[in-house]
Amino acid sequence: MTAGDHSGRLPAPFLVPGSSSFTEFLSAQAPGLLPSLRVLPAGAALDAPHGTTIVTLAYSGGVVMAGDRRATMGNLIANRDMEKVFATDEYSLVGIAGTAGLAVEVVRLFQVELEHYEKIEGTLMSLEGKANRLASMIRGNLGMAMQGLSVVPLFAGFDVDTAQGRIFSYDVTGGCYEEHDHHSVGSGSLFARGALKKLYRRGGSAEEALRTAVETLYDAADDDSATGGPDVGRRIWPTVGVVDEAGARFVRRPLRAGGRDRPGRRRDHRLQGGQPRRCPMTAGMPFYVSPEQLMKDRADFARKGIARGRSVVVLAYDNGIAFVAENPSRALHKVSEIYDRIAFAAVGKYNEFENLRVAGVRYADLRGYSYDRSDVTARGLANAYAQTLGTVFTQESKPYEVEIVVAEVGSDPATDQVYRLTYDGSVADEHGFVAMGGGAEQIEAGLQERWREGLHLSEALALAVDLLGNDPAGGPRRELAPEALEVAVLDRNRPRRTFRRITGPLLERLLSADDPTRDAPDIDEGDGDGGTVRDATTNPQTQRPTQDGPPA
Repeated sequence: MTAGDHSGRLPAPFLVPGSSSFTEFLSAQAPGLLPSLRVLPAGAALDAPHGTTIVTLAYSGGVVMAGDRRATMGNLIANRDMEKVFATDEYSLVGIAGTAGLAVEVVRLFQVELEHYEKIEGTLMSLEGKANRLASMIRGNLGMAMQGLSVVPLFAGFDVDTAQGRIFSYDVTGGCYEEHDHHSVGSGSLFARGALKKLYRRGGSAEEALRTAVETLYDAADDDSATGGPDVGRRIWPTVGVVDEAGARFVRRPLRAGGRDRPGRRRDHRLQGGQPRRCPMTAGMPFYVSPEQLMKDRADFARKGIARGRSVVVLAYDNGIAFVAENPSRALHKVSEIYDRIAFAAVGKYNEFENLRVAGVRYADLRGYSYDRSDVTARGLANAYAQTLGTVFTQESKPYEVEIVVAEVGSDPATDQVYRLTYDGSVADEHGFVAMGGGAEQIEAGLQERWREGLHLSEALALAVDLLGNDPAGGPRRELAPEALEVAVLDRNRPRRTFRRITGPLLERLLSADDPTRDAPDIDEGDGDGGTVRDATTNPQTQRPTQDGPPA
């Protein structure tokens, strides 16, 4: 679906299994949105703002990256408070030097690339994979670099496999080089590297690394007119990011002893997942079947396939929307993230609803990248799914044996949206709860009697698990262990990406009647004043850490 496509139905390329790369998908579907295709006319010259100095250095538990705030255009100061250090995902940072506007677009595309991969594959990309993807984007910009519009970023991240921070530098041709200990790029890099050689101490703490990075920028600003030093009058300070096992975050105050600004979770890194397959065609149709009989046969066929699946319950609680499914598999999920505040749940044939899930992620990421993240809504996605399911049901020889829910959490319970879509493209706007799969009627009857507004998460999960344990055929009741459940929430109190899976000890505490835990914590572990990468928007043009004082 291109930026100007308003047909409603998900285009065929969205439903075709392919690469997990958003850049490759964008180049095929909307190539005009790629930054590298904005080529100047032959012989044209453009004096554009340029970003300047970025420094990064490793310490015993991670990496610190800092950048000044000045952008220059020739001998003029084009911008005094530009952000040049961005979080690209939970475990990496990138700093930009070179043509400012083009670099910001490359970073924005890179951020969507990593998020798209995570949602499609169900795991984070390896640090080397991230570095190589960024190299390919810079290589694609070579034509503009030959016309003077070069982009030279500095990339750093925490490698969850080796538990150490790593640094990667680039040249204008896309060459990628791993650096050791420290590095700097930009107009003030010559002076910054000289300062780093004298100030850097290998194996130091995060506090020492942060102070060294800021002092290095001060030294560079003293000798390089294009590098902006601290502006006390305007309260403009260098942007400083830290990434370690707790994740990426921006520093708004001195780090605590030991460098742990705020603990956080370590995401599952090596989940296994199957590739969606194309659904096989059924046998040929008879010579003549009345339209009424044909539609009835297709509906019966789809309903039987859906009824064989284990149920999924979606219900609202006081702080968001909960999803509970009977699913012992740790790799084949029925509930998944689509976008910032939107989630997807399904029952039926896995390969068919996995195709729809991937198509939904592509739709959401492309629309958010083309317009703005706020323009991606559950209503728009539900309409696209409805058009697709309806077309398949009426025109293809075999309907999809799926039933899906698209949910979006709002700022308060009154603005939550839950849409239920059936195999024939019918859409229902549900309020409070919905159940799908085998035994859905009995579960919904129980929810009708027992669900109420304002349930705590523990109460909502206990209700869903209790109803899932009932046998639709009237057999003995089953006790579902936490290991047999797939549980996730859209938590309205979490910043930006509100989707979260509930597993392990936290799920056990929430399901235990003897434990006082009533809700999932707003943060993953502990507390603190620092913010993780999920606290900030992924649009680098509007990413603005609070500047209430110097970082160190």
